[in-house]
Amino acid sequence: MGRVVIVHDYLTQRGGAERVVAELLSRWPDAELRTLVHDPGGTFPVFAQREVITSPLQRLAGRMSHRALLPMLPAALRSLAIRDADLVISSSSGWAHGVPVATGIPHVCYCHNPARWLYDTSTYLDGRSVLGHGLAPLFAALRRWDRRAATRPTRYVANSENVRRRIAATYRRDATVVHPPVRTDGLQPTPIPHDGYVFVLSRLLRYKRVDLAIEGAARAGIRIVIAGAGPERARLEALAGPHATFVGRVADEDLPGLFAGARCFFLGGEEDFGITPLEANAAGRPVVAFGRGGALETVRDGETGVLFDEHTATAAAAAIARACGTSWQPEALAAHAARWRPERFLDELEDIAEHEVARTRRQAPLVRGRLVEAP
Repeated sequence: MGRVVIVHDYLTQRGGAERVVAELLSRWPDAELRTLVHDPGGTFPVFAQREVITSPLQRLAGRMSHRALLPMLPAALRSLAIRDADLVISSSSGWAHGVPVATGIPHVCYCHNPARWLYDTSTYLDGRSVLGHGLAPLFAALRRWDRRAATRPTRYVANSENVRRRIAATYRRDATVVHPPVRTDGLQPTPIPHDGYVFVLSRLLRYKRVDLAIEGAARAGIRIVIAGAGPERARLEALAGPHATFVGRVADEDLPGLFAGARCFFLGGEEDFGITPLEANAAGRPVVAFGRGGALETVRDGETGVLFDEHTATAAAAAIARACGTSWQPEALAAHAARWRPERFLDELEDIAEHEVARTRRQAPLVRGRLVEAP
């Protein structure tokens, strides 16, 4: 396909969006990778094995908080401008879709979600208002920038029907749905232990609602194991009793053992899509999930897990009890997860990219050097 450039918001953590970028690099191994900030120790090791082009904000990484950098990010993104390429693929949850790209270069944006911190600001600020922080003018300006930036990609791809609807409502752009890849290497269905625990694998952020897992498991009388790191850990540990175990961030090679000891997997937040429930299914474990957002596209109530409709400890406890009282077939759960294999994701996205390259070339000759800036 010629020269491909992949742009991601920031490579600073180990999340589903970063796994998508890793899969993109497996299909386009010679692609150039650009991002605002790269923390090799905080994200997947695969990125440390290749050159990563970063913005001037890289010099400030670790010295200033993420929120303090917000006003600088649009200008920093311009430093990643692309003047010469045959294809640009952006992996965006708020920034990468706005990278300036020369006219005539097809730009496919794989959108994980319109920026939560802009359009669900109270969640981003842990339920507090931007007015109380004097941030309202800044967030208003960034929303205007973000909507202008959304005009830059030549094609939008959403990671779920849930996000496709948000893209349409927020950006007035149509999007094709391609569900993200679920890599299940090392995950095999095993018998479900009767004395197992509720398992949570999540960044410890308020909107993830790990508190519901803790309270629900306590009410159901079942142990809980929580894997993951984040700013909510201290609050969650204070909330939890002796039935809860926090194991922190875990390596991929440790996940099979943690899944094997579980009776069910818990997802309490409203996810854009949610890869971890499918990883749980791949390991032969049912999923207990809040019945909103991406979970509705992956969890089949009564077949691959249990959905609950209210963000209450009572509802969470009832769902956990139902999951633990149901007889599940681990092999059937794993077969469900296999539908989201990485090859399917990559084939679908590559077809879209090739179509976009061909369409762009038919419409106009490739023009090098003139950047498409937001109006």
